[in-house]
Amino acid sequence: NAFSERVHRLRSSRSTFAMFDFVVYLLYRAGLAVVAALPLPLLFGFGQFLGVCVWMFSAKYRRLATRNLEIAFANEKTPCELRQRVRRHFRQLGANLLCSAKLTQMSAEKILERVEVENIESMTREFRAGIPVVLVLSHIGTWEVFAQLMPKFTGFVRGASVYQGLGNRFIDEHVRRTRSQTGLELFDRHDGF
Repeated sequence: NAFSERVHRLRSSRSTFAMFDFVVYLLYRAGLAVVAALPLPLLFGFGQFLGVCVWMFSAKYRRLATRNLEIAFANEKTPCELRQRVRRHFRQLGANLLCSAKLTQMSAEKILERVEVENIESMTREFRAGIPVVLVLSHIGTWEVFAQLMPKFTGFVRGASVYQGLGNRFIDEHVRRTRSQTGLELFDRHDGF
């Protein structure tokens, strides 16, 4: 029967895809173990190097970043200045990505040895007065710092973050678990609020 044969092929391809996802997940976890063992300054430098490599070899994303800057700066920057900003963005993004992977495995106290938090009192004052606070974070920052540190300062109120699900369900579950280990609630942006 052609229908049952198609169903069997579909199940087989799903099984193969799930196995591939699991292998990628194991490589991801092995990479995290290596990252956890390395010092932050080394990770930052290596991340910058990887970011430059992505900048060099990913024409599609380089064009996208350039186009976004052209829109944002509306002829205020020369093409040379835009290229420099795009290259710097990729360098910083690579550094932030590797450092963020390590930060998820560090205690808040260890993170605070390297991060200076300013004006947190204004936010906690609003929370204590019963006023909700929405933080808008720059996507170019070390975003995991907020997931790891905010509950330390604002643990007396519920904290939540919008989250974009990842394609690999095993990695997605690990990232969700890591981000929520401090009590942060996650909302998948595709599910709404």
